[in-house]
Order: sequence, then structure tokens, then C-alpha cells
Amino acid sequence: MKRTLVLSLMAALIGFACGVKKSTTASVSTGFSAEQIKQAETRFPGVSSAELAEGKKLYESRCSSCHELPHAEKMSQSRWAHEYASMKGKAQLNFAEDRLVNAYVSGILVP
Repeated sequence: MKRTLVLSLMAALIGFACGVKKSTTASVSTGFSAEQIKQAETRFPGVSSAELAEGKKLYESRCSSCHELPHAEKMSQSRWAHEYASMKGKAQLNFAEDRLVNAYVSGILVP
């Protein structure tokens, strides 16, 4: 009985430790801080750090193919929305890509 209890506790601790490590690794591997991910999730519920990383990649590749990347970190949300609306058609983003780019820029860059 004691052995079963000890083994169960050890398994629970290992499972907990692995779970904590997993989430830390995800934010480190994408380059976003936990605070940035939390901000993005507040503005785009359900968005993952992997989706934000994909949005960043799309933003950098599609937007810079025609011009310098805008300084989104200096824009308001309404200014970004206006600028983005005028450009997203030119970037030829599909619906999913549109969501990823907007989640990255509006969720991470724009204050």
C-alpha cells in the first residue's frame, strides 16, 4: 500500500514537472515572453505561441516583400487596423493567414 502511494506521488510530481517544462519551452522556442503571449491571448482568445510565431513569419515575409516593415509598436490599435485593412489584400493572405498576421501584430507588437 505504501509503495503504491509513493509511486503514485512520484508519477504525479514527474507529470507536473514535465508539464511546467513544456510550457516554458514553448514560449522560449517561439521567442515570445509569457507576458507577450498572455497579451495576445487576451486580444485573440485561443491563439497559441506557435500560431503567433507563424504570424510573425508571414508578417515579415509578406509585408517586407513590397516595403519596409511598419513600426507597428508605435501604432495604436485603430491605426494598425486601418493600415492593415489597406494592405492585407496586396499581401494575398488567405483567411487563416490573415488571422495569424493580425494576431501577431495586434497581439504582440501594437501596445
